[in-house]
Amino acid sequence: MSIYHLSDDNVCTLPIGIYRDGIYHKEVIIDELTGVDQHALSDPKNRKNPQGAISNILRRVIQEIPGVLDKKSNPTHLIPERYINEMFQADIDALVLKCFIVSEESSRTLDFDCAACEAKLQEDLDLKELDVYGHDPEEPPFVNIELPRGIEFDDTLYKKGRFHFITGGIQNKISKYANRGLYYTFSAVMTQCLELEDGQKFNLEQVARMKAKDRNYVMSVVQDTIPGVDLNIEIECPECGADSEVAVDVANFFLPNRRKSKRSKKRSV
Repeated sequence: MSIYHLSDDNVCTLPIGIYRDGIYHKEVIIDELTGVDQHALSDPKNRKNPQGAISNILRRVIQEIPGVLDKKSNPTHLIPERYINEMFQADIDALVLKCFIVSEESSRTLDFDCAACEAKLQEDLDLKELDVYGHDPEEPPFVNIELPRGIEFDDTLYKKGRFHFITGGIQNKISKYANRGLYYTFSAVMTQCLELEDGQKFNLEQVARMKAKDRNYVMSVVQDTIPGVDLNIEIECPECGADSEVAVDVANFFLPNRRKSKRSKKRSV
């Protein structure tokens, strides 16, 4: 994988790209956020459905996808929703971050609790410093897996398979499970993305019966090998000196930026 950073111009280089006719198209031309977008963000309906808000905003700010979508005649028009649903979630995350880099200051403030002393802290983060792992266009949009234990179904033990990259459409389907916790949400993800030998897929009840060792293995593969913006950063607590891993919540970037803390220090590298 190649590693790069998001710049502050209006061309977003996608980590994976939109697949058309054997080519991954990686460049998207975007517009800055406008008052129209801010009006949409203030809609209570959108605040209850961050994924839907992201989709609508991207449909407006995307102006052109060379090789896929011609330049819009009116920058306020929305592109068809299917383009967002077809995009990989890694590309959507990159586009959201790019919108804020282009439209506002690239610095954001993160709230987090120290894992060791539980102090409530804030940290400044420059979005342009986040590593973006680019997908090799010669490789397919999935990763091969081999489960340590395997899943038994109809007297057949399945171990080998593949995990397909999550798309915007899949993210929309599983977003309704977000309030049920990480593990349940990941079960929903696996029903959509996990494909074992012979094309076998599983429902929620079946993936819930997977051994914890297999589930943790799949989660580690997703976190460590799938392309996209590295949204997990390590920060040193200024109170006790312990390191905490903090996840950057892309959906919450549509909320107003919070006050910067005087206690913030440079994050560990």
